Amino acid sequence: MINRLRFRLALVNASLIFVVLIVLGGVLYLFTEHRLYTQFDQDMASQAAPVIKRVESGLSVPKVYRGAILVNPNSTEALKLPTALFVWSNTGQLLSSKPTFIASSDLATLQSHRSPSRVTISIGAHHFRLLNRNIVTPNGQVTIQLVRLADQVVGTLYTLLMILLIGSIIGALGSMAVGFLIADRSIVPIRKAWERQTQFVSDASHELKTPLMAISAHVEMLLRNPEHTIEQESDKIGSIYSESKRVSRLVENLLLLSRSDAEQMMLQRRMVDIEPILESTVNNFLPLCEMKQIQLTKECPKPFMLVVDEERFTQLLYIVLDNALKYTGDGGTIHVSAVARHRAMELSVRDTGIGIAAEDIPHIFERFYRADKARSRGGGAGLGLSIAKWIVEGHGGHVSVLSEQGRDTKFTFLFPFTPNM
Repeated sequence: MINRLRFRLALVNASLIFVVLIVLGGVLYLFTEHRLYTQFDQDMASQAAPVIKRVESGLSVPKVYRGAILVNPNSTEALKLPTALFVWSNTGQLLSSKPTFIASSDLATLQSHRSPSRVTISIGAHHFRLLNRNIVTPNGQVTIQLVRLADQVVGTLYTLLMILLIGSIIGALGSMAVGFLIADRSIVPIRKAWERQTQFVSDASHELKTPLMAISAHVEMLLRNPEHTIEQESDKIGSIYSESKRVSRLVENLLLLSRSDAEQMMLQRRMVDIEPILESTVNNFLPLCEMKQIQLTKECPKPFMLVVDEERFTQLLYIVLDNALKYTGDGGTIHVSAVARHRAMELSVRDTGIGIAAEDIPHIFERFYRADKARSRGGGAGLGLSIAKWIVEGHGGHVSVLSEQGRDTKFTFLFPFTPNM
């Protein structure tokens, strides 16, 4: 699918680039053609101006101008003539004398092109520019036709056209290369997102598979002994209940992260006192800490007002305290503090647990990431810290970790006092 998308993007990009090149080439050609012929026509009109004035005044056209040469009347070579002049009647009769360099068939071609004011025609192997003008004389209306060899202009335009065509072919090949380059760059975030999604689905399937297999195995064992009482199979029923709760928590976390990715999960922020929330959460963890002889302490001023989503903030506390409890050995300590730092509240959780290796710290907030077997012994799915980071960043905050392997770990969460709502 990614390769098909890459090819389509490359094709679209290449098409756009090629169309732009064609449009620019067409504009360049039309502009050059307009400039060349405009100057060409102005030169023709300037050369013929004296003769046109004589015709308009009713005077006869001088012999040397009667269909012959305007600039060099002594030359008889047609291809050297800058401009030749013809006078036509309304009926198409040539009033001026026919030049010797014009054949009868060529004269008929000129006669058929009296209507357009400006036109370029081919006569034999050459191109001529025709400039027609209707004027009223004392003897009636006539058409003055100026004719000039335009091989040089046509040749220039032809050369330009060939250059543009060759450039378009090269541009088409280049646009494909550029199109694939742009597509490769454009598809990088898509490819990464696809790989993350694939990995996410694979990890989620793996995490769900283990408890589901355990549930299936316990149910199968129950069915083998249908005569047993609930009391006799209480251990298996307890395991099924425990694993089902694990699946439920995992699905709930997956849905939370999925909604956060789709920006469908909104935080309900309001002004709350942090101290009671912290006090209640710590009290809930005290019995668990006492079982492992872990000393759990807290530090928080009274009151400590902050704009947060109370439910998500409580969830964050449970995640980081549960994480600290899992990786802190018997007789260790866990300290939770909430203090004001400039324009933010600094919530920190420090434990004297097994620590985190330096190379693992950049990855611990990734979904399903667990650094090693020691840090995954608690049976978690590796989603807690991802959710914790999302909660903090959803409040406009920042997360940082300091840890020394084998000694201690400190998670720090900054919550701005005035977050963007």
